[in-house]
Amino acid sequence: MFTQPVNRWWNVVAGALCAAVGAGVVGVYMFGVFAKSIGAEFGWSRVSVSLGLTAFALASGVGSLTLGLAIDRFGLRKVTAIYVLLFGGAIALVPLLPARLDYFIMAFAVMGFFGSAATVMPYATAICSWFDRKRGLALGLVNAGTGIGAALMPLYANFLLSRFGWRGGYWGVAVVVTLIPLVALALWVRLPTARNEGVPEPAGERIRIEPSGDPVPLSRIVRSSKPFWLIAIAIFTVSVATFGIISQLVPIATDRGHSPMVAAGILSTVGIGSLIARLAAGYVMDRIFAPYVAAGVFVLAMIGMGLLIGANSVPGMTIAAVLVGIAAGAEGDILTFLVSRYFPMRSFGSVTGAIWVTWAWGGALGTYLLGLSYDAAHSYGVAIVGFIAALAVGTLAMLKVGPYSFALPAHATGAAPSDTEEAVPFH
Repeated sequence: MFTQPVNRWWNVVAGALCAAVGAGVVGVYMFGVFAKSIGAEFGWSRVSVSLGLTAFALASGVGSLTLGLAIDRFGLRKVTAIYVLLFGGAIALVPLLPARLDYFIMAFAVMGFFGSAATVMPYATAICSWFDRKRGLALGLVNAGTGIGAALMPLYANFLLSRFGWRGGYWGVAVVVTLIPLVALALWVRLPTARNEGVPEPAGERIRIEPSGDPVPLSRIVRSSKPFWLIAIAIFTVSVATFGIISQLVPIATDRGHSPMVAAGILSTVGIGSLIARLAAGYVMDRIFAPYVAAGVFVLAMIGMGLLIGANSVPGMTIAAVLVGIAAGAEGDILTFLVSRYFPMRSFGSVTGAIWVTWAWGGALGTYLLGLSYDAAHSYGVAIVGFIAALAVGTLAMLKVGPYSFALPAHATGAAPSDTEEAVPFH
């Protein structure tokens, strides 16, 4: 039952379901629901409670690196299942902790470390192995699960809080984030190996089965691969900029005279832009050279941030929020798609994990820098200008990354005329 072949699209379904209850949704959209109650009970300020999420983000970066290395070495399903179990266990432990802030922060660090498996990264490994021409579309559908979870899971968190308090809320979250991924991994997630040879190959779509052998060492890739560093720089810059803006969008709006409700409405349009981007970016990357798509997304974010500097009206700020949301939503598609086109699949996990570090730490840095800008200059303008400059650097990095090392089918724009895998520079 747990090893029989499945239709490759079930990997997409599994990835979308798990993204909907993933670490990003839990950290950004669910734990905030419980934060006020925790602070009130323990006498902690909101800043103190938020230190847990800072630790969560920083540890997530380290966890993604170890997860990627472990997947490449020991396999996808078992490693992901172990991380998910420990992620859920760490969440369930929080209500049992004494009222000590240091224990609280350490628990969130453990959560973030193992929560690296509660992202699209493990499922992208399977999807990139199964899909070639429709790879971008499949990744986009998986990432869309995050948008669905962002809409639904806060409602679940509020229900738990109202019925069972914040402690029961944490236990309810732990059950969901553990059970759904474990079921999905057991029933639907597969890699195309020799035992899957009985699965019919889709017309016009080659299933990639990696040859046996060890992954290319990450250390060699880091030392000698120009695309690795260019992609990492691009992902870091867009993460710094988008996370920073999104984290402070409500204060920016209220500082300009809008009510908290209107400000929340502006923030919600970030989610609209994000969902559109998750669905569209992958589809477009199947047809247009992916670095050009990424550069275009970064330029849209730069326009949005430029508008945000001077916009005071609700329509102006809403347009800015949507444009920033597009970049935030497309980021996951761009990262996983680019890694699959520039690096061998045997090293997909380790390379993705290493670049995911820049995504997680960039988000934490962007949030800090925007707050620092306000404290120092009583304005967010300085930091936003800096974010625009950072995105310009990321755009140039994307335009310099060069042709794919692992080619698309010949009909795809920007791809090499062959569907064979070419040698990469670090071989």
